[in-house]
Amino acid sequence: MNNQQIYQQALDKFGIDNQLLVLIEEMAELTKEIIKKFRKEDNNFDEVKLYKELVDVKIMLAQVELYLQQDEDYQKLI
Repeated sequence: MNNQQIYQQALDKFGIDNQLLVLIEEMAELTKEIIKKFRKEDNNFDEVKLYKELVDVKIMLAQVELYLQQDEDYQKLI
C-alpha cells in the first residue's frame, strides 16, 4: 500500500473536517518547536522533535491536498 492509498483511507475513515483540525493541531505543534529554537532562555529545543513535527504537518497537508485535488477551483489555482 502506498502513501496515497493510506491518506485516502484516513480521509475515508475520519473525514476532511477532522483531518483539517488535525492539520491545525500539527501546525501549532510545529510552530511551538520553531519558537523554542529561537528562545535563548529555553533549553528544551530538540531538533529531532522539530523534524518529527514537520513530517506530521507534511503528512496532513498531503491528505488535505489529496482531498482538494477533486475540487475544480483548487485545480485552477495550481
